[in-house]
Amino acid sequence: MEIIDLYNEKKEKLGKTFIRHQDKLLENEYYLLETGWIINNKNEILLTRRSFNKSHGGMWEATAGHVKTGETDLEGIQREIQEETGLEIKKEDFIFIKSYIKKNAIHDVWLAKGNYTIKDVKIDNEEVIGAKFVTIDEFKTMLKNGEIIESLSYFIDIYPNYIN
Repeated sequence: MEIIDLYNEKKEKLGKTFIRHQDKLLENEYYLLETGWIINNKNEILLTRRSFNKSHGGMWEATAGHVKTGETDLEGIQREIQEETGLEIKKEDFIFIKSYIKKNAIHDVWLAKGNYTIKDVKIDNEEVIGAKFVTIDEFKTMLKNGEIIESLSYFIDIYPNYIN
């Protein structure tokens, strides 16, 4: 059972919580949903493959997840990345990219760049069934072939701003 803090559209806490998959949200209530893009020193992008028991099962994505009660947005993405990939990324290694609202979620996009290799990645078989680093061209091909969740196509425009 995940208990999640609720926010207004300005990302201010409302002092209320909800239980994920149980409670309904009102029109002006939002939860935080964080996405973390990881780029290694070769400018490759880390993708994880979703477990088949989840929505979009078997598809590739960047690590993402809900912020739990009591966490900050940055703590939430740090936890999600650690849980799903085993990577422990320091707060100062994250760059905040953007935020947008879709339905009842405030989506925050983060990026971490560093000396990461596939050997550093330890996947959690409940949520993730695979991981790999891909070039931006491989990312575009996978997106075109329907292997990556379509809503992540925005990363193609972000990527050039964060490579060497």
